[in-house]
Amino acid sequence: MELYSRTGQLYKRLVQTNAEDGFNVFRTPTDAAAPTGNWNCKVKIGGAVFEKKLKIETVMPNRATQLQLSTNKAKLLQEDSKFKKRMEISSYSH
Repeated sequence: MELYSRTGQLYKRLVQTNAEDGFNVFRTPTDAAAPTGNWNCKVKIGGAVFEKKLKIETVMPNRATQLQLSTNKAKLLQEDSKFKKRMEISSYSH
């Protein structure tokens, strides 16, 4: 299996000779700094060549949300339906 970056540069070559149950499985991570986009995977089996376009994307880390609520009351009761409020929401990465 040969994996080519979106610029056509060979990124990785893996060779397997033992197919389990008739299937070859290739698992390979890309570097965090690898360019995103359409990459090409080429598999050669005997004289046959198979190609598949792969989408390489950046996975964003989980983000936490911080919520800050301010009111003009010291205590909010269930029967309080109208009061002045201010809400600020911000996101940040872990």
